Amino acid sequence: MKEISSEKHPLIKQIKRLIKSKKAREEEGLMVVEGVKLVRELENPSLLFTCHPQFESPGEVYLLPPDLFEKISSVKTPEGLLALNPLPQETPLENKHALLALDGLSDPTNLGAIFRSALALGWEGVYLLPGCTDPFSPKAIRASMGATCKLPYQKITFEQLKQFKGFTLLSAGLNGTAPSALPSNEKRILIFGSESHGLSPEVESETHQVTIPINASMESLNVSAAAAILLYEYRRKA
Repeated sequence: MKEISSEKHPLIKQIKRLIKSKKAREEEGLMVVEGVKLVRELENPSLLFTCHPQFESPGEVYLLPPDLFEKISSVKTPEGLLALNPLPQETPLENKHALLALDGLSDPTNLGAIFRSALALGWEGVYLLPGCTDPFSPKAIRASMGATCKLPYQKITFEQLKQFKGFTLLSAGLNGTAPSALPSNEKRILIFGSESHGLSPEVESETHQVTIPINASMESLNVSAAAAILLYEYRRKA
């Protein structure tokens, strides 16, 4: 185990850069994963950083004093373990059966929660349409409980999405069909729109909208709550 005591150390600067910047993550092909459970689930972390002298790992480990670890941590109460890990690579998804697409989601907590629900309910991948926040930011990774690192994804435009044959394109909206009115065992792509603006105009006009019936005293559901309900409703049949 090697030791780092200075905030000016190149690796400390790198961690800060990767936490703050999507561009840095993409250019360096790395992300920061923090927390004991999430780090333990990584297959081949590049580097590990801890403030616990007793920590053991077969990989390359750096020991930091607690005050330095707190300075680089992205959480209020750090567990004292983080890793640099290669970014997951995009995966073609056309041969899958049950997919979802995110249309301009800007909140990393909502995006992460949707990834978590999708993985838990047997969905096979996520299309990221333009305007989505980075699924590999620390907030998104934490909200997903690591699902953004496990569920296949691909960045794509809606125009490209429309070219795929054999899929029913569904979208969550306010003026659509009740979920129970549609079969759940067909090939489908379920699309969720932005938290503040909803679906983009082209998605709204060229997909079959589904609507969750709710009490009239509420206008709508949070997008991650709506996603969990619809992902369950249309979950893949074994």
